Amino acid sequence: MTESGVVAIWIGDHRDELELDEYIMDMFEGEFGFAMNERRMPEIDTRPEPVPIADLLERFSLWESWRDSALLRCAELNIESASSAVVFHFLRFSPDRCQIADMPGMRFIGNADWTEKEG
Repeated sequence: MTESGVVAIWIGDHRDELELDEYIMDMFEGEFGFAMNERRMPEIDTRPEPVPIADLLERFSLWESWRDSALLRCAELNIESASSAVVFHFLRFSPDRCQIADMPGMRFIGNADWTEKEG
Protein backbone atom coordinates (compact mmCIF):
# COMPACT_ATOMS: atom_id res chain seq x y z
CA MET A 1 0.00 0.00 0.00
CA THR A 2 1.40 3.39 -1.00
CA GLU A 3 1.95 5.68 1.97
CA SER A 4 4.00 8.79 2.64
CA GLY A 5 6.68 8.71 5.30
CA VAL A 6 7.35 4.97 5.33
CA VAL A 7 9.86 2.54 3.87
CA ALA A 8 9.52 -1.21 3.40
CA ILE A 9 12.81 -3.09 3.80
CA TRP A 10 14.01 -6.47 2.54
CA ILE A 11 17.42 -8.08 2.99
CA GLY A 12 19.10 -10.97 1.26
CA ASP A 13 22.27 -12.66 0.09
CA HIS A 14 22.67 -11.27 -3.44
CA ARG A 15 26.33 -10.40 -3.96
CA ASP A 16 26.23 -8.14 -7.01
CA GLU A 17 23.90 -5.49 -8.36
CA LEU A 18 23.14 -7.26 -11.64
CA GLU A 19 22.11 -10.42 -9.78
CA LEU A 20 19.85 -8.42 -7.46
CA ASP A 21 18.40 -6.37 -10.31
CA GLU A 22 17.52 -9.56 -12.22
CA TYR A 23 15.89 -10.99 -9.10
CA ILE A 24 13.85 -7.80 -8.61
CA MET A 25 12.72 -7.73 -12.24
CA ASP A 26 12.03 -11.46 -12.64
CA MET A 27 10.99 -12.92 -9.29
CA PHE A 28 10.33 -10.38 -6.55
CA GLU A 29 6.72 -9.52 -7.42
CA GLY A 30 5.74 -13.16 -7.69
CA GLU A 31 7.44 -14.14 -4.46
CA PHE A 32 5.91 -11.32 -2.41
CA GLY A 33 2.52 -11.11 -4.12
CA PHE A 34 2.29 -7.46 -5.11
CA ALA A 35 2.87 -5.42 -8.25
CA MET A 36 5.62 -2.82 -8.17
CA ASN A 37 4.86 0.73 -9.23
CA GLU A 38 7.15 1.57 -12.15
CA ARG A 39 7.29 5.20 -10.98
CA ARG A 40 8.41 4.15 -7.50
CA MET A 41 10.91 1.38 -7.98
CA PRO A 42 13.03 0.42 -4.98
CA GLU A 43 16.52 1.46 -4.12
CA ILE A 44 18.92 -1.48 -3.96
CA ASP A 45 22.39 -2.13 -2.62
CA THR A 46 24.71 -5.13 -2.68
CA ARG A 47 28.02 -6.02 -1.11
CA PRO A 48 30.43 -8.78 -2.17
CA GLU A 49 30.28 -10.28 1.34
CA PRO A 50 27.79 -10.01 4.21
CA VAL A 51 28.22 -6.85 6.30
CA PRO A 52 26.52 -5.66 9.49
CA ILE A 53 22.99 -4.48 8.76
CA ALA A 54 23.83 -0.96 9.99
CA ASP A 55 26.57 -0.69 7.35
CA LEU A 56 24.37 -2.13 4.61
CA LEU A 57 21.60 0.42 5.15
CA GLU A 58 23.72 3.59 5.23
CA ARG A 59 23.75 4.05 1.45
CA PHE A 60 19.97 4.48 1.18
CA SER A 61 18.07 7.75 0.95
CA LEU A 62 17.08 9.20 4.32
CA TRP A 63 18.65 6.20 6.06
CA GLU A 64 19.40 8.13 9.24
CA SER A 65 15.71 8.70 9.91
CA TRP A 66 14.63 5.04 9.64
CA ARG A 67 17.76 2.95 10.28
CA ASP A 68 17.23 2.56 14.05
CA SER A 69 13.76 1.08 13.50
CA ALA A 70 15.16 -1.32 10.92
CA LEU A 71 18.02 -2.35 13.22
CA LEU A 72 15.61 -3.00 16.09
CA ARG A 73 13.52 -5.22 13.85
CA CYS A 74 16.62 -7.11 12.67
CA ALA A 75 17.66 -7.65 16.28
CA GLU A 76 14.19 -9.08 17.02
CA LEU A 77 14.65 -11.46 14.06
CA ASN A 78 18.25 -12.34 15.09
CA ILE A 79 19.64 -10.97 11.83
CA GLU A 80 23.10 -9.46 12.16
CA SER A 81 24.37 -9.23 8.58
CA ALA A 82 23.39 -9.46 4.92
CA SER A 83 24.89 -8.72 1.53
CA SER A 84 21.89 -7.09 -0.15
CA ALA A 85 19.00 -4.82 0.68
CA VAL A 86 15.95 -3.49 -1.12
CA VAL A 87 14.15 -0.41 0.17
CA PHE A 88 10.84 0.88 -1.16
CA HIS A 89 10.06 4.44 -0.16
CA PHE A 90 6.34 5.25 0.13
CA LEU A 91 5.34 1.61 0.62
CA ARG A 92 3.88 -0.03 3.69
CA PHE A 93 4.07 -3.73 2.93
CA SER A 94 1.52 -5.95 4.68
CA PRO A 95 2.62 -9.60 4.51
CA ASP A 96 -0.75 -10.75 5.81
CA ARG A 97 -2.43 -9.25 2.73
CA CYS A 98 -0.18 -11.00 0.19
CA GLN A 99 0.53 -14.54 -0.93
CA ILE A 100 4.24 -14.96 -0.15
CA ALA A 101 6.36 -17.77 -1.59
CA ASP A 102 7.45 -20.50 0.82
CA MET A 103 11.15 -19.72 0.34
CA PRO A 104 11.56 -16.26 -1.21
CA GLY A 105 14.95 -14.97 -2.33
CA MET A 106 14.83 -12.11 0.18
CA ARG A 107 13.46 -11.60 3.66
CA PHE A 108 11.06 -8.82 4.54
CA ILE A 109 12.26 -7.29 7.79
CA GLY A 110 9.57 -4.65 8.21
CA ASN A 111 8.30 -1.17 7.60
CA ALA A 112 9.87 1.91 9.16
CA ASP A 113 8.64 5.46 9.40
CA TRP A 114 10.88 8.26 8.17
CA THR A 115 10.91 12.03 8.01
CA GLU A 116 12.89 14.45 5.94
CA LYS A 117 15.08 16.61 8.10
CA GLU A 118 14.90 20.32 7.43
CA GLY A 119 18.01 22.34 6.74
